[in-house]
Amino acid sequence: MVEATIRPRGPYSLRLTAGQGWHGRLTSGRWARARQLPDGAVVIHASDERAIHDARFVLALDDDTSELHRRFKRDPLLGPSLHALRGMRPCRKATVTHAALTAICGQLIQSGRARQIERSVVRACGEDPPSREALARLSPAALCGLGLAASRAATLARIVRSVDLEGLRGRRDIALAALGRERGIGPWSVGVIALQGLGRYDAGLVADLGLVRLLAAIRGRWPDPAETAAVAGCVLVKNSRSTFMTRLQEWDYFTGIASAKRQQSLYQGTLVAQGAFSAFRTKIVRAHRGWPAVIGEDIVLTWALIKSGWRIGFEPTAIGFTTAPETIPGFCRQRKRWARGMIEGLKQHGHMVWSNSRLSSFFVGIDFIIPFIDLFYAFVFLPGVILALFGYFYIVGPSTLLVLPLAFLIVLVMYKKQKAVFNELGLKVRQNFVGFFVYMLVYQVLMSPICVIGYSQELLGLAKKW
Repeated sequence: MVEATIRPRGPYSLRLTAGQGWHGRLTSGRWARARQLPDGAVVIHASDERAIHDARFVLALDDDTSELHRRFKRDPLLGPSLHALRGMRPCRKATVTHAALTAICGQLIQSGRARQIERSVVRACGEDPPSREALARLSPAALCGLGLAASRAATLARIVRSVDLEGLRGRRDIALAALGRERGIGPWSVGVIALQGLGRYDAGLVADLGLVRLLAAIRGRWPDPAETAAVAGCVLVKNSRSTFMTRLQEWDYFTGIASAKRQQSLYQGTLVAQGAFSAFRTKIVRAHRGWPAVIGEDIVLTWALIKSGWRIGFEPTAIGFTTAPETIPGFCRQRKRWARGMIEGLKQHGHMVWSNSRLSSFFVGIDFIIPFIDLFYAFVFLPGVILALFGYFYIVGPSTLLVLPLAFLIVLVMYKKQKAVFNELGLKVRQNFVGFFVYMLVYQVLMSPICVIGYSQELLGLAKKW
């Protein structure tokens, strides 16, 4: 047995890294134990000198994190964690083969189940940590019997037989590229092997679920995945002080439209990547024959992409300003075009509601209901309000007023969400109280009849006017 006292480079906590009384199994039956002294030095007892060297690697004793602490100690996001976890470093695997096993077991599976499968494979190998030769003796069928999915079992069996995994530690220039070329080894798996097997921090855990959840918590929405075909920006009214009509539309864009897109984007199914301010993948648009020659070309194209399995995102911090219609006739023409565009989309792609299992299809199903809601509002609810004014409470009564506080509360939540985006960008929401109250009480009275006219024009096949 040999002993070595090592002073780690930079701040180091054995307790946070591997536990205060660490005992590790190393290759070829070697072992090592470690404890940390009050002055920060780490005392290692090991079976031989090579075990001392391996223990230094596993415990990351030579990785100086002083610069990280210096640069980010006051960072609002990283600072509290750096303070609470000062001295913690990722504990590594003794072999690259073990790191590869960890990566493949952890693909698209719960971490607890992944660790259970990993332990089962290690026991079946008869070696801890597992060597490349020991893992190569297990067939894909045997790995499947231990809990691995067939595709991952085939990947693991192939990689331990065809790649010199342990030799990658000495080939820093080609190691990551060599791993990335292997079928079944994606960017996340490369990152795990690099971190735990090669002791490298330059690969990153791409699309790691923990990081995705962290980003979603910070930004209030899930990030867009790789299969995103388009991302819609947030369009707001530029000329909101031109006329009273634009003052009303300011609130429609700021709360209603932006909030609807935000909600839809949670399922990567934003229903309209508006042509005025969206980013599309050119190759995908060309594969769908470009922009269709219809009045609602952006709606129809967006739904075609969703039907093909692509996702549509929404970026609330990408803000663009548009010139809204300043008169009621101009507003009517615009909203009738939008209504006709929705019917065009339902005609061509509405069947995805029952033929597509993605959650984004749910919002297309809602669009089937919206024309009926507008029809009821225009020809049942509004006449009911008029009758109620004369004392006839056949449809609308005094209790109907109870929906107003709820409506104001919903819009207040929408306002808070969008205002948070403005605060992040250093923008200011201009005051428009009169426009807000008229928007809340009267705007839908104007909108629903216009939309019903647009629906009817499209269903009757009347001439289209842009």
